[in-house]
Amino acid sequence: MSWDTEFYAAVMANGDFSSGVTALALEFKPDGATPFATYQLINANGTQDTTGHGFEGERLVQLTVWADSPTDAMRLCEYGSLGAQTLNVVRIYERSLGRDSDSDVFGYAIDFTIWFDSPR
Repeated sequence: MSWDTEFYAAVMANGDFSSGVTALALEFKPDGATPFATYQLINANGTQDTTGHGFEGERLVQLTVWADSPTDAMRLCEYGSLGAQTLNVVRIYERSLGRDSDSDVFGYAIDFTIWFDSPR
């Protein structure tokens, strides 16, 4: 299974998250109705050994929730984090994205460093 399929399944397995968002999309959600979430690959560190480069390794994956209030965005993102933590999470970083003045919504993001044995 690929990293994105595993991540999507883990996050959506949290019932509070999946029932609280209108959608979870890879990288972009055009015309998304709030609250919605996106996820994307920020960085991929494979492994190096004497035979060459391997694709297994750490992936930095970001989960972002956009909602009508900052507290809703944070709460839903934290629910998604509980689902993601069923994977082999090494580190977690979270932050507020503030208010997007163009769309008048609030964002919250959590970055996960996750080890994947078969990320492709």
